[in-house]
Amino acid sequence: MASTPDTSDGHGQDRADPKATVPDTASSPETAPELTFDAQPVPDALPRFLQARQQSTSEPPPVTTTLTAVAALMVIGLADQWLGAGTARLVALVALVPDVWWLAALGRFGFVFGLMAAHRYGGRTRQDDRLAAVSVVLLGFGITLVSVPMVQIPQLVHPRILTGATMLASFALGALGGTALRRSFVSPPLAIAAWAAGEAIGVLATGTTIATLTPPGLVAVAGTVGGVASLMLVTTSAGRWGSASRWIAASLGTIVAVGTATLAVSILGNPATVANPGRIPVGKSLFTSVADPDSAETHTRAQWGPGGRFDLTATPDGGRWVYLDALPFGYVGPSGRLRADGALLPLTLPGPKERVLIAGIGAGQELRAALEVGATTVTVADPHPGAFEAVTAAISEAGGPVLTSRPGVRLIAEEARAHLRASQTTYDLIYVTLAAAGASAEPGRVAGATQFTREAFADYVNHLSPEGMLVIRVHDDHELWRAFNTAFQVMGDLGAPTPTDAIRHLLAVNDGTSGMDNEQLVLPVLMVRRTAFTEPLAQRILQFLLQSPFPPLFVPFQEARSVLSAVAAPGGPGAAEAQVPFDIRPATDDHPYFFEPFPLPPGSWLVATLTMIGATIVGTFMATRRPAEFDDFLDDADEAMTDTRPAPNDTYPWRAIGFLGAGGVTMGLTYSALLWRLPLIAGRADLTTAGGTAALWAGTVIASLLVHRAHRNQIRAVAGWGALGVALYPIALTELLPLASPLIIGQTLELRVIAASLLLLPIGLGIGSHLPAALRLLASSHRSGWEPIAWATFLASAAIGSAVASILSRTLGDTTPILIGIATGIAGFLAIGLRWFDHEAPSEPVVFRPAISGGPGSPGLD
Repeated sequence: MASTPDTSDGHGQDRADPKATVPDTASSPETAPELTFDAQPVPDALPRFLQARQQSTSEPPPVTTTLTAVAALMVIGLADQWLGAGTARLVALVALVPDVWWLAALGRFGFVFGLMAAHRYGGRTRQDDRLAAVSVVLLGFGITLVSVPMVQIPQLVHPRILTGATMLASFALGALGGTALRRSFVSPPLAIAAWAAGEAIGVLATGTTIATLTPPGLVAVAGTVGGVASLMLVTTSAGRWGSASRWIAASLGTIVAVGTATLAVSILGNPATVANPGRIPVGKSLFTSVADPDSAETHTRAQWGPGGRFDLTATPDGGRWVYLDALPFGYVGPSGRLRADGALLPLTLPGPKERVLIAGIGAGQELRAALEVGATTVTVADPHPGAFEAVTAAISEAGGPVLTSRPGVRLIAEEARAHLRASQTTYDLIYVTLAAAGASAEPGRVAGATQFTREAFADYVNHLSPEGMLVIRVHDDHELWRAFNTAFQVMGDLGAPTPTDAIRHLLAVNDGTSGMDNEQLVLPVLMVRRTAFTEPLAQRILQFLLQSPFPPLFVPFQEARSVLSAVAAPGGPGAAEAQVPFDIRPATDDHPYFFEPFPLPPGSWLVATLTMIGATIVGTFMATRRPAEFDDFLDDADEAMTDTRPAPNDTYPWRAIGFLGAGGVTMGLTYSALLWRLPLIAGRADLTTAGGTAALWAGTVIASLLVHRAHRNQIRAVAGWGALGVALYPIALTELLPLASPLIIGQTLELRVIAASLLLLPIGLGIGSHLPAALRLLASSHRSGWEPIAWATFLASAAIGSAVASILSRTLGDTTPILIGIATGIAGFLAIGLRWFDHEAPSEPVVFRPAISGGPGSPGLD
């Protein structure tokens, strides 16, 4: 929304009348008289066709242009959120979990490039119309490349293609956003508030729209919304309607809006979006199983939700496989029959089984087995939206009995650990299945990973009956080692007097029903008994295992026969952790990476982060180099009067941009690290991610309005105290959260989600003031025109901060990015408190263009 400055040269001299002086608002911000200048064309100096242009259709009323630009910013925020959410779910479907984060982040980084393009190539009506025309073409192409292959050309469904298409569409939205920001002839904070409100609305509506429209349909709707935004900007711009650039931009915007709306309607008729997943050239289980003639699986059903996509496939014998984001979630045998495997072994061992808690429904095998062995109460907790419906459909298709509605069966749509923390109930058997964690969650985590931490193991054991048993099924030897080590240390924490006593609570077996070599660990099962195994009981279990297809890996009182007993050796767990070739240290709530075998993040994360940093530096350098103004003389009077670019000799406001960069990094670090902790309170990662992000944007809206209402002399104080508040808030939250958690955890799921989400509202209130405050301070110093590049810097820094937080979290834990965020927040507070950029003056008098009465350069509009 860059505003055209007034005719003062910034040093009190009026260029319109060299003998007159006007107060310099840079040094006297209290004095802000409204200036009125009438710039008349000079007919004698122009050819006749240009004189006719200057006398043609006048500019639309300023209120129309202003309101339309502000409304367009809100619409663009909505489209940006829906585009990002839809493509992120599509990337999660076809990419492996560690790759989802950086692919989605790079795709949305296109918005930053679009803002930079708007700064360099926009600023005048003719340039803006051309940029709008190019933007809607890129928007339509990107949306088509994302949505159409999911319906018609599955061979083009690939993570990198999705990322590239997302970047194109996001670039287009960023360019339109930069144009709208410059044209919104209001105080900059109001424009930022409108955009943030659109983002907040988009976040809150995403869950429902994804389930209704599917991600490809949601992306298509985002294209429609973006096309409408371009039309709003083009049809209300200044100058002649006969301009070719305007007609071209309007026509292309109409085509894109109508075309993407038609695409969204056509996708609604095909909710599966991919009729034959076997044609997708990605090596995830669903696609390879359907494509493999030996497997002979046939795709029968697809169901989208905010937490992922469930697919069902039919096997030749009548069974059904359930997939979540193309990875196995569970198997239902023909007629719903149980399949003998290690998952059912704990139910056959001695011990009580009346009250059972199952974490992760899988395909319902554990539920049916528990009912068949006589369990009177079975509670199934699963945080994945749509899991219960998908499993019920799979059992029904396979011809099995409906289990979820039987008496004594209770279904809870949240994590089992959250349910336990809110309850005093004890269970005879707590079963943590492979389906307890599954869908991808930022940053490269597996949703539900906090159910496998050291603290989680303690919660499970504390909710067992005296002879109750915790059962954890894992994938391979790395996960078995980590689970075994975690359980051993937890039993020591809970009072086992010696390492030998602690390890005799544990029992581990391999699954020999897989058909693999018994020397290879495949889907092993770890059992943890609250009361230590006695020697007679251990001997009975050992004899049973030796006659079964489940080779024992560790049996109490047989420690010398197992390498797993190394965790109880004289050197302690640390010695075993140093000898094993992968990371087996217990995962914690601060570092919940149970499934990752190595302590360092993937190299792709580092490459993505460096790419964003490098692209920001190069893009900023290019955006600040002013292109040639070879066609300025073609502008008519209205076009010339609405030039919103920085003055030709105005220098780059490095200090203000540096302050925004620090604020963006602080936001990325603190927001990301705190967002990852919310599922511990609410038990639903999908709901807390949406609610926490919406609270952040709502805080930004409130902060922007506060900056708008503040007097010029108060702007610096609002932004400074906001920066300090963000720095101190995580410290206060660390102290207060343990006290407030018991009150929150005991509430209903809805109240827990709301309470957890509101914890991020102060982050938005603090950091949300930085961008509008910087823009107002620049405007009051007669430095208008830098709005798009300032916005781009803030968003780029926030994305880089989030990327750095991901790497630090994976390497050192969630607390580290919070501490660094505190440091950057304090640095921002000191910078603005010391007036580092308060009235950053240009190095030489700035040559301003004339501004219309009450136009964007008028200080009174601040």
